[in-house]
Amino acid sequence: MSEGQTDVLSPAAFIPEPQPEFGHSLAAAIQAHYSPSLAQLVPAHTLTRLALLTGHLPQALTAFWGFELPMNMAESSSDFLICLHQADVCHQVFQREPGLQAIIPEPLYSRLQALIRQWTDPADPTGQLISNIWLEYDYDRMQAGQFHPSFFYGPKGNVHSLAVLMTSQQIMTQLAPDGLPDGTYRMLARCMTMLAVRGGVSQIGRMLARAENSLRIFIQQIPTQGILPYLHRIAYPHADHPVLVAQLDCCYQFASTVDLDIDITSQVGGQLGLECYFATTEQALFFLVNLVNQGLCRADKYQLLHNHMQQLSDTADEQWVPFFSHVKLGFHPEKGFNSKVYLGYVTPDMAPFVIQTRPIATP
Repeated sequence: MSEGQTDVLSPAAFIPEPQPEFGHSLAAAIQAHYSPSLAQLVPAHTLTRLALLTGHLPQALTAFWGFELPMNMAESSSDFLICLHQADVCHQVFQREPGLQAIIPEPLYSRLQALIRQWTDPADPTGQLISNIWLEYDYDRMQAGQFHPSFFYGPKGNVHSLAVLMTSQQIMTQLAPDGLPDGTYRMLARCMTMLAVRGGVSQIGRMLARAENSLRIFIQQIPTQGILPYLHRIAYPHADHPVLVAQLDCCYQFASTVDLDIDITSQVGGQLGLECYFATTEQALFFLVNLVNQGLCRADKYQLLHNHMQQLSDTADEQWVPFFSHVKLGFHPEKGFNSKVYLGYVTPDMAPFVIQTRPIATP
């Protein structure tokens, strides 16, 4: 354990390690990076359930994982996200790591295992359009002892929207045969068609953990000031909501990039997400201060996050670089906004492609 880290988690808190051929678990990685500043944001009692989950996840399975932290609520909680990006490694792990079945229930486990097998097949038209797979675990479900992930996949870039549409329908039907409302895929086609030249759908998935009967899509590279015109083009019913319009202006003032998350069926759902990315830590902190002033971020949580971000640097151990990823603002037309922060860990070779916010600290 490196200097400055805190050993608040006893080995008994973690379940047995994965198969030796796959290396240590992500629980061990969390323990190795559990600094005093992170402990203030993700307290030890919060990690108890996370340990039961991440103890089953080999580090070989991923190059990118992290925490989602609510900033406008008093209680401490943390959703957990993991990116699967190497098809061959994922296939081996799903074949030979029995512990995964404890955190991915049937029948989803068998369906996901079959999809990963397709991902490794160079002749499979569905698998060859998959760039990566994301699993997200909700803290509330973990607290209840339920390990059921939501699922998202990233389509490869420079693929025709019709191929993305057909692949998405195949994957979602395979993973959740109960299906989606009629017209959902027509709306997905419309959402892709209405994008500007630069915009692209980076992830498509379903919030399976919450049993939501809709499709969630993540849209990146929308031109500056382009989100509201896009929402009008796809007939989002609250595109002129004054609270949304004002907050978008604020996002564009501070963020270098603003991405969009929407839920769709035969129409666009009322809730959406604005993901704000920043070129520097200072810009991110200025934005968070603005959220504190708006009542969208607790002042005490801002201070804890500020302390943690001051400790981040470009230095890394042999496996993981900790970093601040982005702020997400969730909009509800009746309830307004809430805020979350994403803290990530990425392998050094992937760091230049993933980290957008330059840290304050230097080696």
